[in-house]
Order: sequence, then structure tokens, then C-alpha cells
Amino acid sequence: MKFYLIIIFSLSQLLSLHSQSTQDQNTQDTKGRKTGFWQEEFFFSNDTTKFISKGHYAKGKKTGAWEYWDLDGNLRMKGKFKKGLENGTWESYDKGAVKKGKMKKGKMNGVWYVFDPAGRPVRGYTYKNGKLINSFNPRWI
Repeated sequence: MKFYLIIIFSLSQLLSLHSQSTQDQNTQDTKGRKTGFWQEEFFFSNDTTKFISKGHYAKGKKTGAWEYWDLDGNLRMKGKFKKGLENGTWESYDKGAVKKGKMKKGKMNGVWYVFDPAGRPVRGYTYKNGKLINSFNPRWI
């Protein structure tokens, strides 16, 4: 009997947490700005694939770590935001290939690499304030 009571109590706690977590997402502050954890569905402007983004808003701007998933459950992109702009390391994934580099104030900055599905670098690019400076073959890695 004790065993069943413990299971029932545990299940009720899990349901309560799930209910609370879904209530705490996609909320707005008193000024109508997005705040807290959000999960959104959207299309990229040049794509017909629907994506799901997950991350946090503060005062209506994306902040901290964000992830972008396709509807098949594959992680397609991840990175961080600061005051609504991409900032720090970003990675994108497509058919096993990975593109990785730094963003600063919403623009590509520094060296970006493209890795093949085996993890070998196959191409490198240098950006400054979002503009491509050069591309190179990263044989030295």
C-alpha cells in the first residue's frame, strides 16, 4: 500500500511540475514584452522547413542560450544572445556537417569553420563585422 501511495504522490508532483512549466512559458510582462522561457514555431525566410526555437527573453529581447530544432527533432542551430543580438559561439548543423564560429553584436566575426560529418575541417572563413574577408582551406588543423 505504501508503495502505491508513493507512486501516486510522485505522479501528482510530476504533473504539477509539468503544468507549472507550461504555464511559465511564452509569457509577457506588464508592458507586453516577451519574458522568461519561450518556445516558438517559425519558418526561416528562405526555407519551407518549420523550426522550433527555445530560449529566454528579457524585456522583449532574446538573451542567453537559444536552440533551433527542426520538426524531426534534429538540433539545427545553437548559440547565445545578448540584448537581443547573437553574441559568442554559434553552431549550425546540416546533414552531418557543422559550421562553427563567433558572433559579435549580431554579426559574424573572426574565423568560422565548416566541418564534415567526420569532424574534419573542410573550409574556413574570416569575417569582420559581418563581412567576409577571406576563405581558406584549413589543412593546418
